[in-house]
Amino acid sequence: MRRKALFIIAILLIVLIFMAGCQAAASSQDKPAQQEAVDINQEEEEDQTLPEEDKQPAEPGQEPEKNEPEFEDSTPEQNTEQQQETGQQPELASPQLELKVIAGPEYAGDGPICYYRVKAIVSGNPEPEISWSKDDSNGAWGGDIAQVNLTQGQSYELQAIAENSQGTATETVSLQYVLPEKPAEQNQVIDYSNSDLFTIDVNLDQQQVDVYFQDQLLRSMPCSGGTAEDPTPTGTFWTNEKIYYAWLPKYEVGAYYYIRFYGAYLFHSLPFDQEGNLIQEEAQKLGSPASHGCIRLKVEDAKWLYETLPLGVEINIY
Repeated sequence: MRRKALFIIAILLIVLIFMAGCQAAASSQDKPAQQEAVDINQEEEEDQTLPEEDKQPAEPGQEPEKNEPEFEDSTPEQNTEQQQETGQQPELASPQLELKVIAGPEYAGDGPICYYRVKAIVSGNPEPEISWSKDDSNGAWGGDIAQVNLTQGQSYELQAIAENSQGTATETVSLQYVLPEKPAEQNQVIDYSNSDLFTIDVNLDQQQVDVYFQDQLLRSMPCSGGTAEDPTPTGTFWTNEKIYYAWLPKYEVGAYYYIRFYGAYLFHSLPFDQEGNLIQEEAQKLGSPASHGCIRLKVEDAKWLYETLPLGVEINIY
């Protein structure tokens, strides 16, 4: 009996061990499937967090892209800049014309001939062409300046025409011979030792120097003041030094009869070269701006001013 009971117990143990092994094998087969299910669920959750569009991160210092609609409309200021960039031409305009007497009456010799110079001030687009009814200088002063010579008793109405593709403008100016003023020195005795009795006027528009004795014209002289790049200073000054001759290495010219009135600005003769010859090219510029700021005069006029007037004379330059 005892052996029979032990045999039954052994069989039961074997059955239990077999069942336990089967359960262990079944559980090991279920784990990969569960892990796969978990992985699939995680991927689905991650997919739900992804944006609708792929976006690249902005570079350092750059603003992130904005998905905003683009417009082609621009502001008025932008349109103006675009017009300037395209180089649009300025609007066409008909001529505008004004005449201005810039010299005269001036006298040649002892006064038998009186002359005027008239300048045309013109605007318009395209640039107008200017024509004159008379120009006794034959264009020597440029296309916008005409000279009219008159003898005693004569008068003339000078006409200028400015014309371009947009129209024509016409202006006239009346000119007449004027008797030269009688010099004051023929009427009275002049005290040249008193500088307070004299005044020198320099008209840069007319390029003319007038010397007065007690408000009476003593002498009128053509001159050449400074150019636009080196203008003659304007205002009131007084003569303060005389220099008979000086050579200017900077400009490689010399001149006579210097009269200083302000710093490096002086009256002096027309320029001479190193051999002592009058420079004709510069002499022909007399009556128009040509100097480096000084006031050039004919040699005889500079000599008269140098030898006749004392220092301390008032000068008005305008």
